[in-house]
Amino acid sequence: MRAFLVLGPESSGTKLFTEILIGAGCNGDAVNEQRWDEKLPVFGIDDPVVWRRSVPHGEKYPDIVSMVEELRDVGCQVFAYVTTRDWPSMLSSRVNAGIINRETSLQRAQWAYLHIFAELKGLRVPFAMVSYEGVTEYGEKYIKKMLEIFELEIGVLPDIYSGNDKYYENTVCS
Repeated sequence: MRAFLVLGPESSGTKLFTEILIGAGCNGDAVNEQRWDEKLPVFGIDDPVVWRRSVPHGEKYPDIVSMVEELRDVGCQVFAYVTTRDWPSMLSSRVNAGIINRETSLQRAQWAYLHIFAELKGLRVPFAMVSYEGVTEYGEKYIKKMLEIFELEIGVLPDIYSGNDKYYENTVCS
């Protein structure tokens, strides 16, 4: 049984890539509240699972160690896709939504990657970096290659478009 974590800073594309994995046949949710938060699935032999976490998740840094250990305890081989997005757009996304200021956005993004990689390293979880721009620029060609890294096949794709252009019209992070 395989389980895929999708991890990344807020506004880095975790939701989009989770939707792509669900389209590729993974069982899971792309929304903030995940069914695996309450109860791990009963696994079948051919049922890959996806579990998404933006970092921070709400106002907390997720316990990636516990997530991986829980999945391994039920027999899963765990892999991670770590999302990235161009920083001016990623940082501006949260600021323009009125959620946080520029300094907080930058700090949270920096701490997110430190948190993710520190925990994955200690757990020896294989990972691949997923570029939001790779997904939106190259679409199906890029997605197919990213999924092949962990032996997944492309499935039904969600609507894909770049949300970055608007951040270069009136950049908040200049």
